[in-house]
Amino acid sequence: MATILVAMGGYALLFGGLHLLGATPETIAAAGVLFAVVAIAQAISIRWGNPRAASIIAGVFFWNVAAAVILIRDGNYDSWSILGGIFAVIALGPITGYLVGVLVGGVFLIAHYLRQSKALRRRIPASEDEPNSPWES
Repeated sequence: MATILVAMGGYALLFGGLHLLGATPETIAAAGVLFAVVAIAQAISIRWGNPRAASIIAGVFFWNVAAAVILIRDGNYDSWSILGGIFAVIALGPITGYLVGVLVGGVFLIAHYLRQSKALRRRIPASEDEPNSPWES
């Protein structure tokens, strides 16, 4: 539950900040998808033990798909558009994947801290006489 709470808070900050900066709805959606792809890649990479590599791979994957979608949507298949797509994949993919991975890792750390915190831990009442005990009739 703490992970979902912190992830929703992180998305709220991301979307709110992008909205305040005047980003278009397409840009906000793309940023949300990028963060989701990197978060899923990091969650899967727990078995690998290398979340940085997973973030970089996820960033390259995202920019491959984004470049293809932009080229198909615009119908612009000239050499400059294709070179721009290749540049986005090669230059922006690893960098944005890593940076987003740092932010997603921070969200996971905050969620881990909240799960370990005594204030948010579920507490079992010691006896039936204690107030708010689920054992009282």
